[in-house]
Amino acid sequence: MQTEVNLKSISTKQKKVRYKKKLRPDEIRTAWLGRIFIWIMIAITLVPIVAVISSSMAKGQAFTQTTFFPTEWSLENYRKVFEKTNFLLWLKNSLIICTIVATVQLILSVPAAFAFSKLRFWGRKNGIMSLLILQMFPATMALPAIMGIVFTLNLTNKPWVLILILAGGSAYN
Repeated sequence: MQTEVNLKSISTKQKKVRYKKKLRPDEIRTAWLGRIFIWIMIAITLVPIVAVISSSMAKGQAFTQTTFFPTEWSLENYRKVFEKTNFLLWLKNSLIICTIVATVQLILSVPAAFAFSKLRFWGRKNGIMSLLILQMFPATMALPAIMGIVFTLNLTNKPWVLILILAGGSAYN
């Protein structure tokens, strides 16, 4: 008497069985409260975004409407933006300036961060403390001084001035 065995059905690997931990009632309650809190935070974050998008899709005076969603949907506002303004030029300028600023900030910040974290040198602690103290002040505090210098030296409407200002300060705030 012979029996045939299907060798493909025999596996040398054992299946891992995962057991779920049985949660106590207070752990279940805590988990559900955490989930509810997260969903509330998601709603708080998304409601303004949905409100802005829905009002941009409304015809006419969208901000004076009493309803959350417009009664009549339209892309008229977007058409006006593209036809009556230089939106694409502004977008291109913003992308160029942001790319240059991010590159300059990385070139300056990464070696400085490496030096402060790995190297031991005189003035290291004072340098770190100075950076921490500078970060406590909002960037808008420096705005009057920066704009005073820009206007005094007649450097308005020059992209490289904006790049220098952003690259020099925004990485630390």
